[in-house]
Formats: sequence, C-alpha cells, structure tokens
Amino acid sequence: IRGEIDFDSQGNCYIASSTQSNNFPIVNSLVQPLLKGSQDGILFKINKDLSNLEWSTFLGGSNNDAIYSLSFDSEDDVFVSGGTKSINFPTTSNAYQPNYIGGISDAFITHFNSDGSEILHSTFFGSAEYDQAYFIEVDNMDAVYIYGQTLAQGTALIHNANFAQPNSGQFIAKLHQDLSNISFS
Repeated sequence: IRGEIDFDSQGNCYIASSTQSNNFPIVNSLVQPLLKGSQDGILFKINKDLSNLEWSTFLGGSNNDAIYSLSFDSEDDVFVSGGTKSINFPTTSNAYQPNYIGGISDAFITHFNSDGSEILHSTFFGSAEYDQAYFIEVDNMDAVYIYGQTLAQGTALIHNANFAQPNSGQFIAKLHQDLSNISFS
C-alpha cells in the first residue's frame, strides 16, 4: 500500500492512502462519506498535536481507486494524486480530462479545500493504456506537477516537451492549478 503523510503550514497532519474498509472512521465528510468500490482512496486531517481527527473522506468510484501522494498549495488546500479503474471517478467541470481514457487504469489529480468539505478541481490524466500518478508536488506559483508510470504508446502523453523518450514507462507533467490545462508532459 502506498501513501503519504505531510503537514500544512499550520502544522496539521494530512494522511493519504487507500482502504478496503467500509467502516473506516469518516468524520465531517461532505465529499464522500461511504466506500463506493472494493477499494477507495482515503484522505484525512489530524490537528497538529494529533489529538483530534478534523475530517476524513473516501475518494473513488465504483471500481478500485488509490491515493498515493499529497501536496499543498499557497492557501493550504490539498492536492492528491493516484490511480483509478473507476469510469465514474469524480471529476469537475473544465477538467483537463473529464472522462476515463481507458486501459487498465488512469492517473488522477484531485484538489480539495483545506477543510475537506469540497472538491475544488479533479481530472483524469491518462492514455488508453495503464497510467498511475505516484507523486504530486505544487510549486510556489501553485502549478501542479505529477510523476508516474505509464504503458502509453508513442507520444500519447508527450505535450510541449523539449525532451521526450516515447515508450519509456514513466512520465512527468505540469498542470495549471485549476487542472484545466497542461503546461507540459
């Protein structure tokens, strides 16, 4: 199981991973209070002295989903990345890829507000093959970077890149904060 632990600018602890448990402790979730597939991603926030679970949520659709990484923007809103097999994974309007592309799995990026009450932006990122985003980082201008694995053929995931090696099995991509456009991949 992959996942990540990170801290916002106030010292609150966030944990991202996945679970198959339908009784995982969900607190103050307005996004997804119930497990939808056999495995969903989970994201939760614990206060800085680890004495209180502030909020927690599942993230996924009707198939297997997993969150592998998280990062914060300048407002302490949290971005997560991972992989999904769910064609009904939650995406938002104006998403870079609003629909499941296909193959074994697609990568995804989802942007939550800091209190976990809303998905601000969410998109698939993938090809017609296997794709997963294992790492995510947000720079000081709130641009979003993901790194992952792919079985994409040819130039399916290559965009605006000065260097690329088709069929190499890995990718890095930079997206706008609202996840509507890609700068390069």
